[in-house]
Order: sequence, then structure tokens, then C-alpha cells
Amino acid sequence: MSESVAGREAGSGIPARRLWLATTLILLIFVLLLAAYLLLRKPTEVTVPAPVAAVPAPDPAFATRVRQLEELNRSLEAEIARLGRDPSPLACPPGTARRAEARPPQTPAIA
Repeated sequence: MSESVAGREAGSGIPARRLWLATTLILLIFVLLLAAYLLLRKPTEVTVPAPVAAVPAPDPAFATRVRQLEELNRSLEAEIARLGRDPSPLACPPGTARRAEARPPQTPAIA
């Protein structure tokens, strides 16, 4: 009895193996065909129209403010250039730097 059971088990495995092999080959062929299609297909060409930016009408108040800011910028640049040329009256000469908490030197009172 054990021989017939072993024979049936061995025989039942062969069709399952053939089914597995056939399914695997079909799936492999499907994957290869899909890969070939994706690699060889011509991509679709899409043209996108360029967006047209609407230019708003110039605002007179905005133009006035721009002119004011440009004039302020020019005056600040001139002030920076002047300060770069002229020495500052508050600059300490070399060797006279003091600590912030130190008191100024006492000058004798003339009597």
C-alpha cells in the first residue's frame, strides 16, 4: 500500500510542475513583450502654449513712489561715498581706545 501512495504523490506532482512552468513562461513572454513595447513606442508629442503675461497699466502713484525711492537711493549712495572719503569726527586716534565703563580723565580746574 505504501508503494501505491508514493506513486500517486509522485504522479500528482508532475502536472503541477508543468502548470507552474507554463505559467512562468507565459508571464515571462508577457513581461518581455511589455518591455519591448515601452522601449520601442514613439512618445506622444504635446505642445503647450506659452503663457501670456498680462502687463498691467502703469499706476501713476507707483511711478511716483519709484522715483522717490530712486532719489533716496542716490542720496544714500552719495552719503556713503562721502563718509568713505572723510574721516569721522568721532573716531578715536590710535592708542586712545578706552573701556566703556572707564571714566574720562579728570582735567585740573584752573583757579
